[in-house]
Amino acid sequence: MTYPVLADVKAYLGTSSSGEDTLLSWLLGGAIAFVERWTGRDFVAAVDQTIRIVPDYPNLLGSDRRKLLIRDYDLRAVTSITNGDGEVLDAADYMLRPPSGPPYYCIELFTWSGQRWTRGDVGYVEIVASSLGYSASCPDDVFAAILALVAHLYRSRTTGASGAVSTATRGGLVIPPATVPPDILQMLDPYRRVKG
Repeated sequence: MTYPVLADVKAYLGTSSSGEDTLLSWLLGGAIAFVERWTGRDFVAAVDQTIRIVPDYPNLLGSDRRKLLIRDYDLRAVTSITNGDGEVLDAADYMLRPPSGPPYYCIELFTWSGQRWTRGDVGYVEIVASSLGYSASCPDDVFAAILALVAHLYRSRTTGASGAVSTATRGGLVIPPATVPPDILQMLDPYRRVKG
């Protein structure tokens, strides 16, 4: 399951009219962007992404330089890893953690590999991820929260129930967290990325 699409929004609102498709699509894009910003996550897996991690504090765990934290990404699958010294690691050299993943938040080098994370000349470890994202499909409660947010925005635009609901920008709709109903935020809170 991907993020909700226009047909899902119309079914949720109980309408089949196409008269407001543009508005509903705009609200849907804003709701998805809000959920991604609020939680710090992408909920639908993206493929073939390259990420770069600097193996230094706060991304290194432990003094043995064998655990590399993946702090800002939800890693699902790895195609290749190139250490900072230019050496391409063999899949048998490392383990993705936690074992209960995906998503994974740490790559641990096995002791027998003889490897340690290094910045080398390039200054980072390059990870080619065949899949990034919190899950292969959007979790049901996140899907429902997006639909509920679109419905809230759609209904409040005529009633003015929540005051200034949003700001229109060239990039799309910007939704302030203070205007989002608490029950929707409560649905999303378990998915918020822990910063720090």
